[in-house]
Amino acid sequence: RRNLSSSSASSSSPLAFLASTTSLVLPVSQLANIVHGLQKDVAISAVAMEGGTEIARSTVNVKIVEVPQIQSVRATPMQGDAYTSDFEVAASVVISDEDALPVLTSFSYYPQYGNQSKSKVLCPFSFAAECIFSLPPGNHTILAKVKDSLDGVSQAQIGPIQVREVQYPAFAPQSTECMQTSQAIFALRKM
Repeated sequence: RRNLSSSSASSSSPLAFLASTTSLVLPVSQLANIVHGLQKDVAISAVAMEGGTEIARSTVNVKIVEVPQIQSVRATPMQGDAYTSDFEVAASVVISDEDALPVLTSFSYYPQYGNQSKSKVLCPFSFAAECIFSLPPGNHTILAKVKDSLDGVSQAQIGPIQVREVQYPAFAPQSTECMQTSQAIFALRKM
């Protein structure tokens, strides 16, 4: 039995007490077992007694589901050329409970010494655990996130991925119109 407190003092009926229960007091040892995953299923019951006789009972069953964990993140290659190299990243995910399915994976990047909260999405949350992309010049950290059906999220990162700036290529003799088109295409790739 746990110590329950009521937010409603307007009724002295035991049934009204059960309907108005708003908080639950658990011993610290019980909370620690739940938080640290030692207890996966918890039943919380409230009992109304009158004259030593149980007249009403309410039970809530709670199942603790761990978030999926990223076991490893792999990126290849770890260096390449800006906008022209294809980089691939893959995450290996461990799921401890089928109630967490389906699991979605997302990948983003941010500068190696930048702020993770300003990461730019490479591949949004999807069922795919891998992503192929190109990157702008600089040293970047890749951030992998997994989210389960209960909105539990975990993340892992890999880096730095070194991306060299590509120098503007020397074009073969071309007409002025062709040269301008080539320069425009190259400039667009840099965006």
